[in-house]
Amino acid sequence: MRYLLNGDLANQRGLTDAHKSLLQEAYVFLEGVLARPEMFAETPSRAVEIVEGLEYHIQQLWDFDPDRTKHRYWCRLKFCSCPTLDNDELFGTGMRRINYSCPYHGDVRVGTWDEFKGLTGG
Repeated sequence: MRYLLNGDLANQRGLTDAHKSLLQEAYVFLEGVLARPEMFAETPSRAVEIVEGLEYHIQQLWDFDPDRTKHRYWCRLKFCSCPTLDNDELFGTGMRRINYSCPYHGDVRVGTWDEFKGLTGG
């Protein structure tokens, strides 16, 4: 799978072909974790940590300062019930909308994938 990079931004940032290749790999890996987190993480909370780490890594590859307020993938994990569109609108503000019943981010976070499957039917 190939991720379509923003070529204008890559040129503006002066990214080398090596950086573009690393970005491709990071985005493909991120998409895999988002779609099948149980394959990449021992627990749901570890999946959240992996996504956050990848968001920081991608920012660094783009040569941006690491900034948690500019993360957009954290609420795109499979079965995350936090509102994606609301969070897209809050991008860069430092605020996040959390669904309190979300098994990743809510009040009752699950500890194992077996518990997770019981909640999501997945």
